[in-house]
Amino acid sequence: MLDKWDYVLRRLFVLRSTPLKKAMLSLAPGSASLLKVLTDPRLPPEEHVDLSKPIRKLTVADWSLIARAFNEWPFAPDTLMITDAFVEENHRNRRS
Repeated sequence: MLDKWDYVLRRLFVLRSTPLKKAMLSLAPGSASLLKVLTDPRLPPEEHVDLSKPIRKLTVADWSLIARAFNEWPFAPDTLMITDAFVEENHRNRRS
């Protein structure tokens, strides 16, 4: 899961002053569905993440919950290296 932790951390941390609710959209298409997981009322309160919190104010516990939700998300991207994603996007654009 280290590769997913690294991906989530790098994708979100560049948006340091952005609230988590908005920043989560940068993870991947459809990642807004993870917001429901992070605030699921069936979970104990200590497993909720405050979506209004800016990225720079997230605790280690918050990051852990975000990474866990991303890890369990069936639609998480296969390409987790940010540089690989740019190469793939560039390659697709050249073929078009």
